[in-house]
Amino acid sequence: QVVRVVTCVVCLHLFSVFKSFLFSFIINCHMLKNGLASWNHQLSDALEAMWRVGGRRRGHLGMLVQSHFQLVRLVRETEEIFGPMLQCYYGSTVVILCTELYLLAYRLGCSIYSADGVVTIALMTLQTAAVFTMVSLSAAAIEEVANDSIDILRRGIPFNTSNRDKFN
Repeated sequence: QVVRVVTCVVCLHLFSVFKSFLFSFIINCHMLKNGLASWNHQLSDALEAMWRVGGRRRGHLGMLVQSHFQLVRLVRETEEIFGPMLQCYYGSTVVILCTELYLLAYRLGCSIYSADGVVTIALMTLQTAAVFTMVSLSAAAIEEVANDSIDILRRGIPFNTSNRDKFN
C-alpha cells in the first residue's frame, strides 16, 4: 500500500510540474506575441511618419532596432528554456494520444460495454488533444506575428527598389 501511495504522489507531482511548465510556456508565448505585435505597430507608425516628414526621425528608428533586438533575444531565450521540455512533451503526447485512442476504440468495440469507462477515456483524450492544440497554436502565433513585421518592412521599402532587395 505504501508503495502505491508513494508512486501516486510522485506521479501527481511530476504531472503538476509538467503542466505548470506548459502553462508558463503559454503565458510567455502570449507575452511575446503581444510584444511583437506592439513592435509591429510602432514600426508601421515610424515608417509612415518617416515617409510623411522625410528622414528626420532617425533616432526613433534606432530605438526600434534596439527594442527588436531585445524581443528577438527573448524569443531565443524562451526557445532555449522550453525547447527540451517541449520536445519531451510532444513525444510523450503523441504516444499518450495513440494509447488513449486505442483504449477508446477498444472500449467501444468491447462486448461488455461500459458507458462510464468510454466517457472517462473520451474526456481524457479530449483534454489531452485540447492542451496539445493550445500549446501548438500559442507557439505558432509568435511566428505569425513575427512574419507580419517582414510585410511591414516590405511596405516601407521604396517602390523603385529591386525585387531582390524587397523579397530577400
